[in-house]
Amino acid sequence: MHTAVGTASTLIAAIAFTGFTGHAIQGDFSPSYAIPLAFVTIIGGKFSLKSKPKHLKKLFAYTNWMAALFMIFNALHTKGII
Repeated sequence: MHTAVGTASTLIAAIAFTGFTGHAIQGDFSPSYAIPLAFVTIIGGKFSLKSKPKHLKKLFAYTNWMAALFMIFNALHTKGII
């Protein structure tokens, strides 16, 4: 599980860096959002290294469900259904 979390974190970091670069080039960078998110990410990474794999699996499942629900809501909202 720790390998999976490390791999996912690396991919997420690469994607986040790409998004950051695009926003910075367009002038949309907001330190008031970036700094707290970076702080939470660092704390979360340290937490995941000390967690038991059983707890990481549950946390991973919950965050995936939340992300899926968020994307469904956004899609329905964009289409004007909600």
